[in-house]
Formats: sequence, C-alpha cells, structure tokens
Amino acid sequence: MMSISIGKVKEVENNLSSDSSDGLRVRAELPQDQSGGDKNVLPWAFPLLPKAFRSVPKVGEAVFILTDTDGVRNMGQRYYIGPIISQDQYNEYCEKKKATSLMLGRELNPLVKLSNYAETNGSFPTPNDVSVVGRGKEDIILRNENGSSEVDIRAGIRGEATGSDDPNLVGNIIFNGVDPAYIQLKHKAGLVTGQDKEANSLINLVANRVNIMSNKDAAIMHNLRDQDTLVNYEKMDEIMESLHQVPMGDKLVELLKLIVGAIMHHVHPWAGMEQCGDWPGYINQLKTYDIESILSKYVRIS
Repeated sequence: MMSISIGKVKEVENNLSSDSSDGLRVRAELPQDQSGGDKNVLPWAFPLLPKAFRSVPKVGEAVFILTDTDGVRNMGQRYYIGPIISQDQYNEYCEKKKATSLMLGRELNPLVKLSNYAETNGSFPTPNDVSVVGRGKEDIILRNENGSSEVDIRAGIRGEATGSDDPNLVGNIIFNGVDPAYIQLKHKAGLVTGQDKEANSLINLVANRVNIMSNKDAAIMHNLRDQDTLVNYEKMDEIMESLHQVPMGDKLVELLKLIVGAIMHHVHPWAGMEQCGDWPGYINQLKTYDIESILSKYVRIS
C-alpha cells in the first residue's frame, strides 16, 4: 500500500553525510514521525524523478513523500517528489508553510500572481511553454505558438524588485531588459522577408559582449577547462586581452573599396615621381579614414 504525505526536508544527501552514496536522497520529516529533532533517525527518501532531471530540494523546503508501507508498522521505502514550489516568487527557496499556500489547510495565503505586474512580464515561461527553470535567473524554454518554433536559453533574465516594498514582489522575478544573455533559435516560414535577408530560421546570440573561443588556442585553452566554471572567470580580463576583435564586414568592405579606388586611379608622370593629383579623392579619404572603426567593440574570437 502506498501513502502520500508532505514532508519537511531535514537533510539533503551530500558527501558530508556518514552514510551518503551521492544518490540525491533527502531525509524529510512527516507529521507522524517521532524523530525528537534527530534527523539521523529519519529514513532516506529516494527521488522519483530520473537523475537526468535534477532539482534537489533545500533544507526547510517541502516535498511529497510516497511511502511503500507494509500495512502493519507504517514503515517502508520512502520516495520523494519535489521541491514543492507554490509560486514563482518562491523559486529560489520555498519553505514548507509557503509551499502549501495553494493547498487545503494552508498556513499562509498565496501571494498576488505575477501577471498582475507589468515589470514581471517575460521573466518566467508561460503555461504553454515546456521549460526548465533554474533556482536563480536562468531557464530554458521550448516554445511553439502562432506557427513559430522557438528554443530560448536564458541567463540573467530576472532580477529583484529593488526599491519596492510590495510584499508580493520577492525574489528574482522582475524581467531584466538591460543586460541578459540568451541564445534564441527561431523557425517560422517567412520569418524574415527583406531583400538579401530572407530566412525561415534564425539564431540570435545576445549578451553585453560575445566571445567565440577555441579550446585549442594555446593562449587561452588552459583557462577554458575549469572544473567548476568551465571558463575561469577570475581570468576573464586576461582571456579577453588574448582574443581578437572581429571586423565589421560592411566597414571592412568600405575601406577595401577606398584602397582599390586609390590603386586603380593612382597616376604619376613617370616612375619615381610623386602622385599626380587625387582627382577622385580616394587618397585623401584614406588619409583620414579611422581604421580602428572597422573593429567590433563587443565581439571577439580566438
């Protein structure tokens, strides 16, 4: 027989636990438990979600506990689903009394829904999206609407409502329209129809600055293999100094046209004598051309 209860997480399995096996298990206290405050007497609950999908609850949060009981001692293997997060405002941390705010017998009333606020629009996936939402400011969204297929990988997409005393605006919930980083893949028939720009599919890569790096570049490769952060952020300035600014194609073509024009119209009376005039004006334009202007300030490559 299987029973379902809501438990409060007392311990999350990690390598500090004496009986840890790195299984992402939790010890959660149920109303019927007689632990006396000793979390070690609570049995481990095994996650029901496949390990390919990881969302481990934090101590103090709530989980659904399924217990495979023997019908006599009310003891058996425990499993959990969670954490229980009642509303997006509690996405970072949702203690038990907040986790049950939308359930019968709740201790607290729910917060005002985020859709009531204009500044939260776009900060979280919509109910029609399939998504993976991180505990902070990041998410992955699979979206299909109005004939458009879209995948968004977003980081820093939300922020706190600083300066607001509204108790409903807590956590990272405000849409960051200033400096988010995201990769957007879009497909739709006739997505772009302008001349020489026609496209049914697009990839938009957006950030303050964009680095395209090879892990075979000897100048930077040792900083691209950090076990914790992949790119060693403490070496970010050093890495960017080793990268090269990307030239802007239209500006480069503009400069090349001036060079071609100057060469093609280069005339002088005979060998060894100075240029005989600059009637097309190419040389004077080259003298004053800002060559540095062809380099992008925001995109670098290795």
